[in-house]
Amino acid sequence: MAEITNDEGKSKEEQKMQMIITAQIAFDADRCDDMADCMHKATVIAGGHLSREERDLLSVAFKNATAVRRLSWRVIAASEQGEKDARMKDASKMYRHQIEGELLAICQLVVGLLDDYLIPASNDSNSEVFYYKMKGDYCRYRAELLLGKEREDAAAESEAAYRKAEDISSANLSPLHPLRLGLSLNHSVLYYEIFRDSVTACSIASKAITEAEQLEYDSTADDTDDEALSILKLLKDNFTIWNHDYN
Repeated sequence: MAEITNDEGKSKEEQKMQMIITAQIAFDADRCDDMADCMHKATVIAGGHLSREERDLLSVAFKNATAVRRLSWRVIAASEQGEKDARMKDASKMYRHQIEGELLAICQLVVGLLDDYLIPASNDSNSEVFYYKMKGDYCRYRAELLLGKEREDAAAESEAAYRKAEDISSANLSPLHPLRLGLSLNHSVLYYEIFRDSVTACSIASKAITEAEQLEYDSTADDTDDEALSILKLLKDNFTIWNHDYN
């Protein structure tokens, strides 16, 4: 990540805004690691107090930084499985481990930001759900890479974070709220992909679908409703596939 220095003569708010603006520039320049670095610094400077727009920028920054590495890891892992040349196989394994190290470091950084700054600073249910869901996501990413007891611990931490987010969202957010639907989507993925439990994965997805469809839906509403419909479709698609697995 790029080394970005702060002007110590500026106030904390000015320093935070400098990082936010630089993160936006990094996003436009397709520099995801620099963007994540800036948002990490902005979060620490702000003591975890971010606006909704800043929170979304943080999420995008680390999502992009991890997405490219998760894709690379999967491509190399698949290639490694079918490789017959011993030297190529060893080289692929070494490179995969390098990417794993980068991913695990990013996940550890994000979970640290959430535990030390963002979750303690949350002052409304929407933010709490957002951050606990985010913690569940990054613990799940760790579980994808780890083995044995470490994998079990990461999966358990992910499950606990998702459950905490679900408790808060069930009491405060509409079943059609995109954040609540996205939480159910990712929680169900944890069970299907990490725990290899298609029954529970289907149960989580089915519950979210049923609760959402019980509400009268206004198709003329704003873009938030379009997002909700998109996530609802993903839940239904996954449910169809997963339900077929155990029936």
